[in-house]
Amino acid sequence: MKQLFLASLLGSTIAMCTAAMAADTDLKTLEAAAKAEGAVNSVGMPDDWANWKGTWEDLASKYGLKHIDTDMSSAQEIAKFKAEKDNASADIGDVGAAFGPIAVK
Repeated sequence: MKQLFLASLLGSTIAMCTAAMAADTDLKTLEAAAKAEGAVNSVGMPDDWANWKGTWEDLASKYGLKHIDTDMSSAQEIAKFKAEKDNASADIGDVGAAFGPIAVK
């Protein structure tokens, strides 16, 4: 549920996200699940990178979500999501454009 909510909110900025991910769940359901969890756990998306700070502040203001990030490279992010598969500890990651095709696989 965490991945679906964040993909819906930030999908246009994440190479791995597709419209199909959000198609099966309505926004209210996603919002409720995210609020219940209370936090966004990201990888490679620190406050000082690509103005993510503004995004995290907006999510905190609108949905009451805290932000926790583990800074890592695109390759490290892809390896982490691949290793964790359906038990991902992170909700979202931001990989460089060159890593997009690799991330989709």
